[in-house]
Amino acid sequence: MATPILYQNITTAVDEQLLEAQEAENIINLTDVKVVDDPVVVTQIMKFLGEVGKASLSAELWDPAKTKMDVDVMTMDRLSCDIEGTFIYEDWKSLIKQGAMDSGMVKIGKQPAIQASHYLFQGTELLNDNSKGVRPLVRAGQYNFLTDIGAATLASTINRPIGVNQVSGTPNTWPATAGAWATYANMATDINQIESLFTFDFNRDTTYCFYPKAASPAMGKKRTAGTGDGFRNAFMELEDHGISKDRVIPIDNRYMYTRAGAAPTNALFDLIFVDMKSIRTFLTVAPFVNSYVDNSGKRFPDMTVEAGLTMTPVFKPNYDISNSKWRKGVAVVRAIVGT
Repeated sequence: MATPILYQNITTAVDEQLLEAQEAENIINLTDVKVVDDPVVVTQIMKFLGEVGKASLSAELWDPAKTKMDVDVMTMDRLSCDIEGTFIYEDWKSLIKQGAMDSGMVKIGKQPAIQASHYLFQGTELLNDNSKGVRPLVRAGQYNFLTDIGAATLASTINRPIGVNQVSGTPNTWPATAGAWATYANMATDINQIESLFTFDFNRDTTYCFYPKAASPAMGKKRTAGTGDGFRNAFMELEDHGISKDRVIPIDNRYMYTRAGAAPTNALFDLIFVDMKSIRTFLTVAPFVNSYVDNSGKRFPDMTVEAGLTMTPVFKPNYDISNSKWRKGVAVVRAIVGT
């Protein structure tokens, strides 16, 4: 809807604030983003090469081994994250006069990014009370979120790859902490789980460690490391594994609900290690914002603001030829006792 010329400077400023808020909050931006920007695309289809045979070894000049090219197809549906709200004339005028419009637009603008980021970590909708809702109605077998435990006994497909350090079971689990971090060796052992990513050929240079903000004291606390090693904290351990501090990210607690389903605390939390570029996010509709003032001609018009994005995150899994498994670039350590 076209905004009357009288109000266009106001809505332009509002749009800028909405978009800035959305971009600042969006963890999806760390992934391999591909802008499709075609709202009619419902399903993304990708093809990956599966198992390949060995080359020949021969004294002949040219004696190639014939191999079958197994191509696996990944199919994922889109997910939209949108919000819309309307201010009556007195409210939006008052917010502008009080200088409160900026902070109000931040609250609205970041909501699609919060919802998208929450899905990436937890695979569910984030409800108004910040609790986990249910999984969205997507196609059967669509488990394109980080903490999915995979099919029982580590059965894997290209559409549902398993994590690099998961423990087989019915259901599978993510490995538990080695013990309370009051003991340095336990902290070092837990953080060493990050190396499982690189065992399966994921990229050290694009790997991040995510932890809940509630666990910031535990991450920074230095532990007695033993003879000659002085005191060391989690950041120092991660740096030894090639993960610089700018890739050790504290994120909102609501993204980091524990595998036991509890809100994280400094005393009990999970760590998530992710090769973020091993996730491709198709943006069917790029993050957008829009604000407009009612042009019906009434004397005191309402203002409507809206923001949203439509995405399809997919894992770019690696095929583990040693045991015919598809692996995603995710490792988790659960139930860490940080005190």
